[in-house]
Amino acid sequence: MNLEKVLKNLVIVNFVMFGIIIAMGLTGYTTLPAALEEYSLALVDEYAFGYILLLPFLVAYITALILIYKLKPVGRTLFLWINIISVFMYFFIGPMIIDELTSILGDAGSLLDGVILGIIYFSPLKDKFSK
Repeated sequence: MNLEKVLKNLVIVNFVMFGIIIAMGLTGYTTLPAALEEYSLALVDEYAFGYILLLPFLVAYITALILIYKLKPVGRTLFLWINIISVFMYFFIGPMIIDELTSILGDAGSLLDGVILGIIYFSPLKDKFSK
């Protein structure tokens, strides 16, 4: 089994899922009832500061995935810190109301992040990041 190929495929799948979530948000796709959708938009307005903080974080996340794909050591470190900081970002974003598809994709993305972290820090592939 070629672990490097597995890692690169996981990064690609993570990109695709992330792109789908972003596209769904930009196109306004939702299965929420109208009342919940209105309340969800009101929450975004109320916690706008947290969403502003999220923008550079998303750019850093995408950058880290690209660097991991290229097996760069800085990508590994950046990806770790982004995952640690993301836990605390929830305090600034506030409550969220999301539909089931977005929730499934978000949870799957979190699982993929964990698998990627495991591969880049605890597998034989970790040595390729120290070059």
